[in-house]
Amino acid sequence: MRIFTIVLVYVFFATHSFAQNPLPSLLERLSAAPQDTNRVQLLESIAYYYKSIKPDSADLYANNALVLSDRLNYIYGIANVNRLLGELDMDHGRMADARIRFEKALSLFERVRNLKGISTVNNALGVWSAKQGNFKDATQCFLKALGQGLPVRLPVCL
Repeated sequence: MRIFTIVLVYVFFATHSFAQNPLPSLLERLSAAPQDTNRVQLLESIAYYYKSIKPDSADLYANNALVLSDRLNYIYGIANVNRLLGELDMDHGRMADARIRFEKALSLFERVRNLKGISTVNNALGVWSAKQGNFKDATQCFLKALGQGLPVRLPVCL
């Protein structure tokens, strides 16, 4: 029993000692990053990190990423940041704003034929529909996100 306890304590401390906070590294890289698409991705990563712990900071970094994406005409960045801002809006209860963000993101992902982005937004639209109590539309969106809706031609999740 004593050996089991020692092993358990060792495993607990070993796993927690390797966990690292990526935020300082991201912020350091951001301070030296030029105004390009890599900076947009850093801003998105920081916003995503803050999403659960500091939603206001997440909004700030995501909006900065959106402004830079617009300035660079970086379609993928604009789409991805709109998806993230839609998730933040939904988390804050701004459901109408979230829907608008998701629709814009979906349109842009379709324009650049980014299947992963399309799937991610359809999944987010499924969550949005479920939170609105529309489970039929939610199911259609989830199926479309999984790719199962393509052969049976489910309606677009909008």
